[in-house]
Amino acid sequence: MNIWPTLITVFSGLVGAFGGAVLAGALKTRADRATRLHEWLVTVVDVYGELIRVLSDHHAAMWDLEAARLRDDRDEIATTLTASLITRSAMSKPHAQLLVLCPQVADHIDRAVQAVYDMDTAMNPGRTPELLTERRAAAKTARRELSTAMAALLRQAGAGTSLQP
Repeated sequence: MNIWPTLITVFSGLVGAFGGAVLAGALKTRADRATRLHEWLVTVVDVYGELIRVLSDHHAAMWDLEAARLRDDRDEIATTLTASLITRSAMSKPHAQLLVLCPQVADHIDRAVQAVYDMDTAMNPGRTPELLTERRAAAKTARRELSTAMAALLRQAGAGTSLQP
């Protein structure tokens, strides 16, 4: 009785089972990584969209407040100050979240937020329409630069690529 055919059959079965397990594990790891990347992309896009929205809201509120300060209209200053404090507060959460999620573009995130904060001239008695216009333009530029950096980061991570085979 020859044992070799039996050994080859058993050995082939073991190699096949082991190979299948390794392949299945590798495919599962790859699928898990793709799922985590997709979840990260969705979260980043949501948080980024929220930050851009509140940056725009605070930008508008600061423009209104600073215009009221230039006119020295006390009632309008009180109203617009309240609105600007609400929009400023709304920036805190998405700002912090995006810094944690995307440290690669932290400088752009911070510059965009700081540029909107810099529109505030409460401590600057020499405020002028030109200064407000200059700071407004700087805030818009910083926001555009953030958008460019985020788009590059998301493209690098695979956003916008077709998921179809």
